[in-house]
Amino acid sequence: MARMVPSPMRSTESRAEEYLYIKFEKELPDDVVVVHGARWVGERHGRRGEDGEADFVILDPRAGVLVLEAKAGAIGRDGPTGRWWQGRDAHEIPDPMKQAEDSKHALRLLFARMPGIAARNVHVVHGVAFPFATVPPEGLGPDVPRTRVLDANALHDLPGFVRGALASADPRRPGLPPLGDDGVARIAEALAPRRAVRAHLGALAGAVEQRVVDLTEEQYAALDWLARIPRGWVRGGPGTGKTLLATELARRFAAQGLDVLLVCFNGPLAGFLGDATASAPGITTSTFHDLCRRRAREAGFDAEVEAAHQAADGYDRGLPDLLLSAAERLDARHDVIVVDEAQDFQAHWWVALEAWLAAGRGGRLYAFCDEAQDLHGRGGPPPADDLGLLGPFPVSRNCRNTDEVCAVLTSLAPGPDDLRPSGIAADRRPRLHWVDGLDDVVAATGRIVDTLLAHRLSPSDIVVLTPRSMKTSVLGAVATLGRAPVGWRTRPTRDHVLIDTIHRFKGLEAKAVVVTELALDDGADARRLLRVGFSRAQTVLEVVATRSSHATLAPALPAFDQP
Repeated sequence: MARMVPSPMRSTESRAEEYLYIKFEKELPDDVVVVHGARWVGERHGRRGEDGEADFVILDPRAGVLVLEAKAGAIGRDGPTGRWWQGRDAHEIPDPMKQAEDSKHALRLLFARMPGIAARNVHVVHGVAFPFATVPPEGLGPDVPRTRVLDANALHDLPGFVRGALASADPRRPGLPPLGDDGVARIAEALAPRRAVRAHLGALAGAVEQRVVDLTEEQYAALDWLARIPRGWVRGGPGTGKTLLATELARRFAAQGLDVLLVCFNGPLAGFLGDATASAPGITTSTFHDLCRRRAREAGFDAEVEAAHQAADGYDRGLPDLLLSAAERLDARHDVIVVDEAQDFQAHWWVALEAWLAAGRGGRLYAFCDEAQDLHGRGGPPPADDLGLLGPFPVSRNCRNTDEVCAVLTSLAPGPDDLRPSGIAADRRPRLHWVDGLDDVVAATGRIVDTLLAHRLSPSDIVVLTPRSMKTSVLGAVATLGRAPVGWRTRPTRDHVLIDTIHRFKGLEAKAVVVTELALDDGADARRLLRVGFSRAQTVLEVVATRSSHATLAPALPAFDQP
């Protein structure tokens, strides 16, 4: 296990850096030191210059120093122009290889002035890291050698990649002693970013998030089981990593050249699934009803789609029936269908879905399900016998929430529950704020948002959830909560706090969640709704409830702080 500097990881908005930090720590050798977010200011002839920064500086005492610039998501390069692009919208970005090369040269100048380092052969090589992308065998150009690109395939042998990258260039000063363990320690100390002493919720949430990603990898045993069978389903409680497993399963089949449909019930989750698989060609993501509408229109059923929208049973029956009819007219099919949040699917919807498998009843079909999160009361577990699904394969380790949040979830379990805590203790329990009535909700929620912002959580880290729609919510007309602007259902900018319903946000998560406007009567259905809402919080959970909700919340009261 490599030594990481700093530890815990410094805050970053880069998913690539978050993921690589964990991989480097777990898989590189013990004598390697990895500096994340290195920054330095060079000096020459009394003047400041040669300033630089690097996403990662990997220090190997024998082989040298590898400087990496990391990028997330889909990425590519236009050969004739040399232009680099990133993301689903292919927006132009600075040349990451050039950025890494500039950092390499700046570090060489810095090392040449460091006592105890200048007289050594500090071999420095630059490269790029695209952990969520797969670089074609022909590479990205002669100035971006394949040996210098850490992509999804190279992640399978991280030590081998580092050795190969450092061996791809000759040492500049052969014959001098290598860096050595003491040289590594000197450089790491010089490059380590300065850290604040005071602990903030923002830093705590960032550190917890890294542990959560690490724990999720434990759930991949389920993937090995699914890969050996043509049809199966996985059952797990909130936060057990079902969505991550569904996306990883889709990625694995797409990597084999198969056409994969990744489908779910609600729109926000479909958007997340689309972003998570954007760099993997061969995967189509959609909500079930968007799929019904799109395929029906492709088959020429435009009038029937409009009629279904007007019919009382159009959502439950009309659109699914059109999806089945469209399959009789169109040839397009999928090799694999993966269904997330499968408890939201009605029994006859599965028949329409199965019709879109290229191999029909012999096609690959997989479902990820938690019946306790069936908030609509129309679904349930998939009809496993009818569909030939093996399982369920149970996943029970919570991979999203701190132990303190998980204690609230298990208290509110509507029935028998085998949810196991993550083992991540934040030393901060969820907080329950009582208000006398709904008129006090806006002010109380605004005070909580201001407190979270004061603790260095960003507005993009915070989600406010309510059981009410925008039309019936007391928050429906507000433009701000505390000093933060808000957006309903969508976040206009990263400076806005998102407000959404518990129903719509199911399947998603946030570092800090404020569940507010609770005025619920006692009952299993009410506790089921709260359990879904509370489980969206990775680290920070704040709850605003009226006194009338006391009976509903009573089972979980010991797990809350009540300031």
